[in-house]
Amino acid sequence: MLITSRPDWHKLFLFIALLFICSCGARKSMFSDNSIQKGISKTDFIGKYGKPFSSSLEENGMEILEYKEVVDVREYTYVLSSKFYFKNSELVKMKQEENEPPCADQIRLRN
Repeated sequence: MLITSRPDWHKLFLFIALLFICSCGARKSMFSDNSIQKGISKTDFIGKYGKPFSSSLEENGMEILEYKEVVDVREYTYVLSSKFYFKNSELVKMKQEENEPPCADQIRLRN
């Protein structure tokens, strides 16, 4: 008697469906609190996260790098602005705020 092992397709399908459902509708920010350490150098930070959307320099010598990303949480979509404050090229502070994405009629295309 030959015994063949067959996968239980119902369990496999259920597992894949649950995995898909749990990951749908949510996109996490690339800046989670656990992944960013105070004191990281500006050079290492840019090497890890890429060039910022904008940067500025305050009178007190604090340099601010700003990143923007679209985040989806189910039916709610927003633009997350993340600002990183560097003093003497070391990260000292992080600030995030949500912004509503622009409506289609508010977007101008460049010619």
